[in-house]
Amino acid sequence: MTLDHGRTRYTRGRRCHVCKTAERDYQRNRYRRRRGLPVDWPEGPPLIVASADGQGEAGPVESAVQAALHSLNAGKDRPGLVQIALALARIMDNPQALSSQPPAANVWPHCSTSCVRRRRMAATGGWR
Repeated sequence: MTLDHGRTRYTRGRRCHVCKTAERDYQRNRYRRRRGLPVDWPEGPPLIVASADGQGEAGPVESAVQAALHSLNAGKDRPGLVQIALALARIMDNPQALSSQPPAANVWPHCSTSCVRRRRMAATGGWR
């Protein structure tokens, strides 16, 4: 994902209106920060993250994980592991967390196999 406009492009030589405005705002805030004056922080796009109390729409990954965990009945045996799986699913659903998605994808197989292994062992009457 490349930036077409903004301060980064201004420093690389682009002089369009958007890039000049971004550089001007940055330099103005830099001046204010150095002198201890109030800074005008730009408003970024809103983060799309489900809240901790569960109020919010579940994305496609989180919905699939909830369905899989419900079928495994893993909630009562390993509630911590279930919450980890749901948190990883929320990261995978969040379009603003692009830099966090590859590490979450690396951790996911360990989390999901842990749930399945636990269910298989409980079904066979083995380790609990």
